[in-house]
Amino acid sequence: MILWSSGCFYFGPLPQVKKNEAPVIIDQNPPSQTPLILKDRSVQVFVIARDEDGVNFQWSRSDGTLLGNAQQVNAETSFVEIAPDPNINLDGQSLRCTIYDGATPPASVILTWPLEVP
Repeated sequence: MILWSSGCFYFGPLPQVKKNEAPVIIDQNPPSQTPLILKDRSVQVFVIARDEDGVNFQWSRSDGTLLGNAQQVNAETSFVEIAPDPNINLDGQSLRCTIYDGATPPASVILTWPLEVP
């Protein structure tokens, strides 16, 4: 009996597919989950993160408002300054920093700090 088959057979090792990992947090000040007390002064928060695909930072409040005053200092560092605002009730909200890499689709990590306005 003769069997004919068409196609290509490959018997070599299968290529390794590398999983896209989320950025690694190198440093942050203050540490996430530390309440930010906004009483008569502003507070600065910074994050340093690293990823082989590069990192991007997006700062927002828990109500979804993006913070336009955030600055990316270099390829791995970003900071924001948040201040009490008499026109916005910040008490009970949180500051959020979403750090994502440049891969498609991106992997991300989210850090949060509760806001307190005494």
